[in-house]
Amino acid sequence: MVYTALNTIGGLIEEVAPKIEKLTMWDCHVDGLTAKIISPDEFWGYEIIVFESMGINTAPKTEKGKIAFERLKTISTLSAGMYLPTNSILLISKNTLMKNPDVQAVILGHEIVHRCQDVNNPSFVKNWVALFKSFGTNAFDDNLFENENFRKCHSGYNDLVESDAAHVTNQLIWNFYTLADCRYTIGDNQINILEDIQKKDGRAGINRLYGLSLTELYDLFNLSSIKDKQ
Repeated sequence: MVYTALNTIGGLIEEVAPKIEKLTMWDCHVDGLTAKIISPDEFWGYEIIVFESMGINTAPKTEKGKIAFERLKTISTLSAGMYLPTNSILLISKNTLMKNPDVQAVILGHEIVHRCQDVNNPSFVKNWVALFKSFGTNAFDDNLFENENFRKCHSGYNDLVESDAAHVTNQLIWNFYTLADCRYTIGDNQINILEDIQKKDGRAGINRLYGLSLTELYDLFNLSSIKDKQ
């Protein structure tokens, strides 16, 4: 593992990673991970690098594009952490290290879940790149969100990835870091679906979802949501 900036993140990863492995039944493979502590305003630079590596021209061409660019840039400064699967880099904000140790562990743990999703599922990077590229292309070109059907097709996979990371992070809080005094609420309904699956089939039941097709995942999360509202 490579550490950049403060070495404190190394000890934190070594503490949290085994807990994530226990909760997910996956190997984190932290030996191939590069962890960096950066300032909030550096996140956008890393995102731009990813966009441009995909052949996306990030110079906004329209007034809508300029607004989208500034909005995304501002939002990126609020990031507590980020995992980039295309180059196995885990970024943690310096602001995160100013929080209490349990909160630090939980934020780092959330990103390590994404690391687990990546290295244990062959289709992860392909789907992540497709979503990221679609979002970037739409944000910067003349036709904002023109690929909505494409995004919808991949939304089920995104629901799985983000709600599972939130689900595991909540377990991390309840079982190990109670002083974090918070709960991830990203996609509450999706998290409820995963909780029901885990009660019935254990963690292995959730892990098997990563082998479903994009259509099956879309149906799982969206049809279940409709049924719950009826």
